[in-house]
Amino acid sequence: MSNDSRQLDRLDGFLSELAKHVTTRGILTLASDDGAQGWDVERVKGGLRFGTNSVQNALFRAKFYGLLASEGVGVILRTFTSRRDEVLGLPIKEIRSYFVRRNGPRIEWRQFSAQETEEASGIDAESGKIIPRERAVVFCGPEESG
Repeated sequence: MSNDSRQLDRLDGFLSELAKHVTTRGILTLASDDGAQGWDVERVKGGLRFGTNSVQNALFRAKFYGLLASEGVGVILRTFTSRRDEVLGLPIKEIRSYFVRRNGPRIEWRQFSAQETEEASGIDAESGKIIPRERAVVFCGPEESG
């Protein structure tokens, strides 16, 4: 097995963490020095699929692994629940955030707390101004099971 294959296998540990929180579908954002990339994520037989087909799924894994060669990657996972907002009737969205990096042969990650995630989501990245909180959102950290 090549070193790259072993590293991709280690990436599966983090992807398993994400899979615990995706019941049907969601949106995953990867943020690095190169900018942000959004990916659809869907629960399918056998786990999660990133993108809309198997080719995009393989491309996602390769891109994510490549981004880990930098200082690390910020990951935001937005998942959609079956619960509905009482006022708007919109599906309630759960948001989780992580920092993922490679440390030698290991892939390490830290999940941010619900409070840290909410605070970061409430500031416009370009202007630094506070933005209104959207409805039908629950911020989750490692202390919440979802």
